[in-house]
Amino acid sequence: MIKTESKNQFPLKDLLTKFGSQPVISSAGKDYTYWQLFKLVQKATKRFDNNSEKIIKLTENDPLKFITDFLAIVQTGNYPLIGSFVTDQFDLKIKDLATEPFFFGLTSGTTGQPKVYRRNWLSWKKGFDCCRKLFNLDAVQSIATSSPLTTSLGLHTLMLAIYLGKKFYLIDNIHQLNSLSGDACLFSVPTFLLQSSNNHNIPPNNLRTIFLGGGTLTSQGIKKIKQQFPQVKLFEFYGSSETSFISWQDITNGKFKSSAGQLFPNTQVSIGLQQEIIVTSPYLI
Repeated sequence: MIKTESKNQFPLKDLLTKFGSQPVISSAGKDYTYWQLFKLVQKATKRFDNNSEKIIKLTENDPLKFITDFLAIVQTGNYPLIGSFVTDQFDLKIKDLATEPFFFGLTSGTTGQPKVYRRNWLSWKKGFDCCRKLFNLDAVQSIATSSPLTTSLGLHTLMLAIYLGKKFYLIDNIHQLNSLSGDACLFSVPTFLLQSSNNHNIPPNNLRTIFLGGGTLTSQGIKKIKQQFPQVKLFEFYGSSETSFISWQDITNGKFKSSAGQLFPNTQVSIGLQQEIIVTSPYLI
């Protein structure tokens, strides 16, 4: 059963009223409208109603099932724990729910021990509204990502698209860009596009903007991507997982050396007494 939405809960019913008949998900060659997605979520809620655990691990590989399960867990008043892998070593208790989180995520562990981070809905909503205005996302009809939904970038792109009333695509092949409808943007990592840079037969597509995170992009890498996609605007950003968004820069015509660009609005960075980097922003709540 879908419970009454609170201020800090993802507003699925409000989005249904606003975008009901519009396509929201493209999965396995089939489009699903907000109404169709809502019905799938309603069906999935039966498995999560009255769950004693409250924090539910979500490692589903099938994209459509992941999406419906994620939303169903949230809509039943429970909390998803997502990650590319989820083990039993993370001891999350009810006390961790004091801030009414939207979900719990798991870092990859590439720069240290994997750790759990949390987001609540209002912090992500502020980030979505910021991206919408900053990058003129009202002008696009489709939003795609090449990152798995169990990653912070993949999940962020999914929920951004649903919140803004765009059609969401999850792609794992550069040629799938040809299937994007209307003007589109892609959230990806440099390795995905650079691994495809040797393929000179990318078909014409509607891609207008590429956002890249999850790795530093060199000047040579930017040149390779622009050769493949001369029509796109190219942005690099830092954040989206436990740090949330910190900074961004337009690198369409190259970038400044040793620069992380400019801070997202209302974000502040300082150096602590132990020379640690301290980030404060409305996207970290």
